[in-house]
Amino acid sequence: MSDYFIKNNRVNPKFLCHNTTEDIKRKYGKPIRNSRLLTEIKVPYPMVLAWNTKSNITRIKCHKKVAKPLADALYHIKHYPDMIKTLGLNLYAGCYNYRRVRGGRYLSAHSWGIAIDINSSGNPFRCQPKNTVLGRNPELALKFANIMLRYGFKTLEYDLMHYQFVL
Repeated sequence: MSDYFIKNNRVNPKFLCHNTTEDIKRKYGKPIRNSRLLTEIKVPYPMVLAWNTKSNITRIKCHKKVAKPLADALYHIKHYPDMIKTLGLNLYAGCYNYRRVRGGRYLSAHSWGIAIDINSSGNPFRCQPKNTVLGRNPELALKFANIMLRYGFKTLEYDLMHYQFVL
C-alpha cells in the first residue's frame, strides 16, 4: 500500500484520531474555563483569523501539555511556504474554546485546548474529503498530515480542519 492521505474519498486510518471525550477526561481531567493548565504559544509564521483575515494571529492558547508539540509542528510547517499558501495553513480557526461538539452533547477537545482548527472554509465540517482543499492537493496534504502526525496530532474523517493531540 502506498502512502496517502485521502484515497477513494477516505482518510488513511493512520491519520485518524479516535480519542473519546472520556479518554480526554481521563488524561487531562475536567476542563476548566481559563484554567492555569492553559498557556499561549507564539505563532512562527503569519496567521490570520479564518473568518476575519484582517485580524492577525500572533499567539495561540492551548493546554500546557500540548504547547511544545503544537509549537514544534507549526515551526516545521513554517519551512514550507508553498504548502501554507496552497492549503491555507495560515487561516487559524481556533484552538482553546470551552464548548460542546457542534450539534452534540459532549465537550469538544477544544475545551481542553488540545486541538487546532486550520482553514475552516477550505476544509468544512462534515464535507466529503475529496471536496476539501486537502483532498484537492493530495501530495501537499500528505506532507502536512505527516508533519502533524510526527508531533502527535491526528484529524477526524468528517472534520479535516481539526487536528487533535492524540493520547
